[in-house]
Amino acid sequence: MNNAFTKIFSIFVLFTLLCCSGQSSDSFEMPIEGKLVFVEAIRGDGWLTANPFGELVIIDGITKKRQVLTWDGYYYAHPNLTADGTSLIFESKRTGNIAISGLSSESDIYQMDIESKEIKSLSEEFLKLTGKHIGDRFFHPSLSPSGDKLLFSRLLNWEYHLSYFSFEENKLIDITKDDNFRPLTRIPAQWSKDESHIIMTVLRNFDFYVVLVSVTGDTLQIISNNLLEERSSGEFMACISGSWIDSIRFLYMCSRTDLNYSVIYEYNINESKSKKLKKIYDEDIDFTIYEIIAKNDSENIIIIGGMEGLNYSNVYMMNLKSSELVKITDSETEKRWLRWYSD
Repeated sequence: MNNAFTKIFSIFVLFTLLCCSGQSSDSFEMPIEGKLVFVEAIRGDGWLTANPFGELVIIDGITKKRQVLTWDGYYYAHPNLTADGTSLIFESKRTGNIAISGLSSESDIYQMDIESKEIKSLSEEFLKLTGKHIGDRFFHPSLSPSGDKLLFSRLLNWEYHLSYFSFEENKLIDITKDDNFRPLTRIPAQWSKDESHIIMTVLRNFDFYVVLVSVTGDTLQIISNNLLEERSSGEFMACISGSWIDSIRFLYMCSRTDLNYSVIYEYNINESKSKKLKKIYDEDIDFTIYEIIAKNDSENIIIIGGMEGLNYSNVYMMNLKSSELVKITDSETEKRWLRWYSD
């Protein structure tokens, strides 16, 4: 095994498993600035997509606190921290069409006040503006850096739209009915820092693609369906989007599952080309990378990774030059839908 990848510095975490006491705030040393927001399966041995689901968690590198914000057994996904840091916007199943499990069979979008823990339905506010339609549901929220625009998938009359809501204009805008724009559930769509572009992962022809789109007024324009040049040579590469380094550069990752390696790329909009940053073999790091998040210096990234077949994963920081890994969380629980907010 590659020695560079095995040089893992574990960060000691005061991590107390929660019981029926519910929401908690624990001391936590984090080796990076800012805040991490994600969903974690801490109510038992279940997966995040099956009962007992997961809870909303926020880690603050400044206050050195890890907060478990929910403890109610509902399904949570795609948490977003608002620009003022006071609330989370997320997807949840909690009202409406109740399934056998006792939860709604469909998702909607909600907002939680972090201090009071009060939750309100944003979907209900959207419906007041648009009128109620058959099967109208909301999924995959992605909040822009300023907090003004909220991108989401909208199921309207059994067709998927890509839409966004402008909080400043109090206006919901349907961008397209094209199912090709529906984000992959397990990978969050990401706004660029100047809010002029969006990157997202889509499933087409049984393969994962990264799509780059330009936001112009009330429309989206596809810039690239296929950011990876190797695809043209016939290689099978499953690609997932990462996040933005700045307004013109973002990360994405493509994997050769048949050859057990992944490649992390940086794409430059101005140059319309990708640059290979690192090739990673599965056996070198002994786990699979599920999500990648860019840091502003473009040298370090934040990842969620775990052993294939096990229902837990952890958050790491990886240095793309030295290949060193710093473990940020250390618990045998599944974690997904990671977002990093720098202060």
